Amino acid sequence: MKMYYVEGEVHKLLPNGAYRVKAKVLDAPLAMYINGIVVFPPSGKHPDWTIYTPKAGNARIIEFAKSSTLWQEIQEACINAVKLEMSYEQANEIVDLDQSGDKTDEQLKNDLNNLFPD
Repeated sequence: MKMYYVEGEVHKLLPNGAYRVKAKVLDAPLAMYINGIVVFPPSGKHPDWTIYTPKAGNARIIEFAKSSTLWQEIQEACINAVKLEMSYEQANEIVDLDQSGDKTDEQLKNDLNNLFPD
């Protein structure tokens, strides 16, 4: 059971393959946004999901105890937001491939018509 109502919102994909995410803690007593969280999906460099709090220069401007329930729920919300964004990106790639396939099919029809005119 969750103790906090937390949502994640992806802002953009960063050049290093990470995502910039805003965490929204929507519980009335807290009601805060944490912008600039960086989430790395699993990869060769990061074998597990890796989440960093925002920083200014070399200083982290907000930190949580790793055992904090709030931090754990923020991490989960940010990971879920990135997973959803990645699924949208995959769906768009599939649509792009499908559309390029339509062009190929049209080219094939034209080639066949040129080979076998009526």
